[in-house]
Amino acid sequence: MPKGRDLDTGPIEKEGYLMKNSDSEEEEENEDNVASLAFDIWRSSPGKEEQNQISSNPSEVAAPNTEFQPFREELHVGPPSEPRLIEFFPSSESNSRDDNKGDDIPAARDVRDEFVRATFLFEEQLCPSNIEKNTLTVTSGTAKTHFLANSGTENEVNLLLTDSRDTDWHMKLLIPRDSSTEWVITGWKDFFSAQFSEDLDLISFYIPSCPDHNKHYLIDSRKIRSMQMEKQRRLQNQPELRIDARGGNMNTMLKRACQTLGVPNNMASEREGHKGRGTNSGKSPITPSDDDFIGSSYEGDETAAGHSPGNSSFRKHLTRTDVRCGSLLVPGEVSEQHFPSPKPPKKGYEEETILNVLDHQNKTWVMTFKRYPKKRCLIGGNWGGFVRTHRLEAKDEIIFSKVEHHQASDGNHYLIRFKKNSNAAASGSEAKKDKGSPISSTGF
Repeated sequence: MPKGRDLDTGPIEKEGYLMKNSDSEEEEENEDNVASLAFDIWRSSPGKEEQNQISSNPSEVAAPNTEFQPFREELHVGPPSEPRLIEFFPSSESNSRDDNKGDDIPAARDVRDEFVRATFLFEEQLCPSNIEKNTLTVTSGTAKTHFLANSGTENEVNLLLTDSRDTDWHMKLLIPRDSSTEWVITGWKDFFSAQFSEDLDLISFYIPSCPDHNKHYLIDSRKIRSMQMEKQRRLQNQPELRIDARGGNMNTMLKRACQTLGVPNNMASEREGHKGRGTNSGKSPITPSDDDFIGSSYEGDETAAGHSPGNSSFRKHLTRTDVRCGSLLVPGEVSEQHFPSPKPPKKGYEEETILNVLDHQNKTWVMTFKRYPKKRCLIGGNWGGFVRTHRLEAKDEIIFSKVEHHQASDGNHYLIRFKKNSNAAASGSEAKKDKGSPISSTGF
């Protein structure tokens, strides 16, 4: 076979080749027809510029642009690897301004950011009468400082208050004729119901960074009662200092505390040097003759756990306020000597210090200690429960003895004992004798 001639494969293969060519030519013609039809439709519809010209000058219609431009370029069709999604339904952003007739809607505010940028003004604590009357009373000085500039000559001022849940509340501020009386904000019924408010809750007021008007404020509610219950629960879960009190002797109890905590009692020589020294709170020294205190007494002439009485204990005669108000007032010089205080309070009061106080019945009472300005200190917490349990009265005497750092982990453990008033005990015993029921002079 000659090299320059191709092999004739017959009519079948030639026909197949011709059929393939004809099919591809028809597909190309169809694509060209569709493209040209779409291009004609697009050219027949006026663009945005032409629509503006028609709406402004209907008589002068601009001539259509007959210059040919590629179809792909005019429709801004991207490459095949980047498909374009056509939105048949308008998005919410495009329709969000329909109700406002084209006005711009500000971005949704985050109320948490508002509180961060806001300026704190004041806070008021709810009382039972506020919950009952659905009102909030504001002291006259606070109201004049923060509301008087916005009141003008009106007797009632409409306030807009926004809470931490981004809910708006419309309240009324009632301005009294007498500027010295308390001001009242009404309209709290729905707010109290939504927040499950109760007495002792704190309502805080803020000025937002971008207020809607000069009578717009931010408010926040805090539940103090639930916080106190949570604090009490945490206090109850704290480990207690348990000491065997079978001997009924304060010095013996402290010795056993050293044994329980694994601390060697090797301070005998130091105890000898501290015999008989020290006074307490400027009233009277603790001496070995205090054997009539309930629950404990001193053995011989020793002092508690190797410390002088002046450094470890103090005594006080109870007053009516100490018994009835649920708190024990401690003199300033005594508190500085016997209770921890990292820094004196500049304003208000310092943070509560937890005291674990052990009585003669081996029960730990969790009490709190607060230091106020001008050397005014109070012991609260379960002090009222201790008074009621042991039926303490005015003129009864108590002694606080501190368990030092080497005996307890945090150094805030104390031992307490008390002595009933002899006159009250005598009168009570006489009354009991008349009924044929003798009573001990110690009150037990």
